[in-house]
Amino acid sequence: MGTGNGSGGAQSLRGTVASDGSGMSASATGGTNTSVDILYEPSPAYSNEARTLKTEGDVVLEVIFLASGQLQVTRVVSGLGHGLDEAAIQAAKQIRFRLAKRDGQPVDFPAHVRIEFRLSK
Repeated sequence: MGTGNGSGGAQSLRGTVASDGSGMSASATGGTNTSVDILYEPSPAYSNEARTLKTEGDVVLEVIFLASGQLQVTRVVSGLGHGLDEAAIQAAKQIRFRLAKRDGQPVDFPAHVRIEFRLSK
């Protein structure tokens, strides 16, 4: 795998987090429930194959932001292939976040994360 994505660093990982309908909201609700707050978004690496083929697009991952502070990738919802799905998974595992809470206690938060791959022109 090559390093760097050619698109200006952290702009590649948009950190899009969407609720999966588990009852947690995507924003604070009534002051007792809060969603995950992304603090750090790493840049995914482009694979040599994807760079050669000029592959661009988004990889959508289903993840769980665990109450323990870890992130677990459960599956690739929408991938690009050519090594980019694996690069997206590796980048997602480096996301740093503030825990989701319910009634003041940390809880697991299932979500989808979209990771963008764009080559600079």
